[in-house]
Order: sequence, then C-alpha cells, then structure tokens
Amino acid sequence: MQDNPNLNTLLIHNGRRGFAMTDKEAEQLAAFLQTLNDSSFVKDPLWKNRM
Repeated sequence: MQDNPNLNTLLIHNGRRGFAMTDKEAEQLAAFLQTLNDSSFVKDPLWKNRM
C-alpha cells in the first residue's frame, strides 16, 4: 500500500500502512479470495445471462 494523502486513517496502525491481522486471519483471507477465482463456475453455461 502506497502513501497517499487520500488514504483512510483506518488503514494506518502504529505508523504502518495496511491491515492489522494475525497469520491465521491472513490465511483465512487468502483462502476466501481463492474461492472467488473459480473459472469452472464463471464459465458454466447454467449461469450465463442470469443477471
């Protein structure tokens, strides 16, 4: 995360930019983000034009 005058102060903890989280929380976040990367679901014709 880069310094920016528009950076929300909630993203600065003890003078460091970013999110304060434990190693376990970081693992859980990474696992969740991987669930959003399911190309077989995204390309499934069943879900095409469902918006």
